Amino acid sequence: MLSLPFSPQQTAGDSIPALPTKPARFRLKPRPLVSRPRIYTSSLSLSISLSLSLRLSSTVLLLSV
Repeated sequence: MLSLPFSPQQTAGDSIPALPTKPARFRLKPRPLVSRPRIYTSSLSLSISLSLSLRLSSTVLLLSV
């Protein structure tokens, strides 16, 4: 878990304060269209990093034995 480049809470927390600072034009856009791709990409990168860390730990275990 320590090898992950980011935590899901951090990415969600970073995107929330940035919304009010945007111009009124962007605020009129529906929120789900903007937030959904970010959630998908973050979960995808999280799963990739998890699988990579699992592979690394398994290879380390194999080498140590």
